[in-house]
Amino acid sequence: MIRKIENAFLQASVRDFGAELQSVINKKNHDEYIWQGQKSIWPRHSPILFPIVGELKNGFFWYEKQKYFLNRHGFARDMRFEMVDFSANKVIHQLMSTEKTRSIFPFDFEFFVGHTLHEKELSIEFIVKNKGNKMMPFSLGAHPAFTLKAPLDAEILFDKKPKNNPQILKDGLVSAKSVPLVGGESLSIDKSTFNQDALLFINTDIKEAILFDHGQKRVKLSFRDMPFLGIWSKPKAPFVCIEPWQGIADDVHSKNDLFDKKGIQILAPKSEHFCTYKITFYEATI
Repeated sequence: MIRKIENAFLQASVRDFGAELQSVINKKNHDEYIWQGQKSIWPRHSPILFPIVGELKNGFFWYEKQKYFLNRHGFARDMRFEMVDFSANKVIHQLMSTEKTRSIFPFDFEFFVGHTLHEKELSIEFIVKNKGNKMMPFSLGAHPAFTLKAPLDAEILFDKKPKNNPQILKDGLVSAKSVPLVGGESLSIDKSTFNQDALLFINTDIKEAILFDHGQKRVKLSFRDMPFLGIWSKPKAPFVCIEPWQGIADDVHSKNDLFDKKGIQILAPKSEHFCTYKITFYEATI
């Protein structure tokens, strides 16, 4: 089911399946900000990444001498959440561990995803609760895709110059290869930017990113709780994903131990973890 929330400026739609943001529309000019998932290009809109971000080396991890297989970005994006709170401008979804999830991620959890509109801003809140009696390792992240008028004239401006150049993925894993940024505080997107997969900003201290489309502000993401950022699109596609993460894919040196994974969160029994990010939407003038 699709849940619609709105205020005087924006209307947003969130699907129960995956707690995935489907649409954000400017009510004044009917502009759609979220990629509409053309199947021949990329069928998703804004998937939620949990309980891992990215790829595990060889697709598995060890825990208590057992091997567990997890797909890239985990299973939450492909599961039905329960809607637990719904009002004019807010919806909250919940995912709970099951026998099926424990067969591939052997921990008891509750995972909440909230979407709330405040004027021209959408805040997305995550709460992870460890319901079990063991320490629980996890990562989470967001993967929103924003529409562009065309794929070849976009730029992302950061709030500060990243400390490190973005690294690229190789076969789904973080490689040692990086891409130099021209101009320091911005990333220009052209037809070749994503030929080698996503760009990964790892511990660079950037906390805001503004997407410009044909020289105009499109959206701003604020992600002070997220130390990692992925930028990705299909080559020549009219969208770009700006992805705040608490976690990162494995690298080639991984030992397949979630507790030792770069960027992992480790949650004590009967405790909870909260983080959030925000998207500000701008109105095009032409």
